[in-house]
Amino acid sequence: MNKELQYFGLFNSHNYFPNPNKYVMEINSDNKIIKSTLEAIIIHFTNSIDSLNYNDLNNFFITYRSFTSIKQLLDILLYRFKWSIKSSLDLQFGDNIVNDEDLIKIYNVIIIRTFIILRHWINNYIIEDFLFNNEILEFFTTFIQNEIYKELIVKHLDKEVNNNLKLIVNCITNLKKIWINKYNQCLDYPHYYISNNTNEYFL
Repeated sequence: MNKELQYFGLFNSHNYFPNPNKYVMEINSDNKIIKSTLEAIIIHFTNSIDSLNYNDLNNFFITYRSFTSIKQLLDILLYRFKWSIKSSLDLQFGDNIVNDEDLIKIYNVIIIRTFIILRHWINNYIIEDFLFNNEILEFFTTFIQNEIYKELIVKHLDKEVNNNLKLIVNCITNLKKIWINKYNQCLDYPHYYISNNTNEYFL
């Protein structure tokens, strides 16, 4: 099955939307996750209902390599980002009878929280998880630029820019800036060898 269809279907399913239910995540009386799918953890961090606990987020990024891969985690986060952006834009500019502002707000919270998690990952683990893996470098930059910015956003830029569209554009712009700044900081250290073949500047 196409990865996008697979993840979009999962994000829309009743087990995961608007937040993970008991069939995919168990939380104890202290509000600690005791059992979960990987997708449910990411949705737990990024949905509009559950609070975002930064200690849990920090612990997740310290330990995630013991139970999943960089590529799988990046897949979930980037498709989550794309799904929420597309869902918000479809409600704003699609052929909908009703422009559901409450639903747009839900998707916008997911956009912001997914941005926050990607920003946290880049700011804190760019050396460990990105710099020496050309496949991950290229996948991240080309997905943000082609799958999200060019495919979803560019066609709306000639329209009247409302606050919802501005929020999306700002998230993408800031994510690119963060990536480029962190990447260039690493280049200041001569003992880090980085291939020139990567698409780090989102060309």
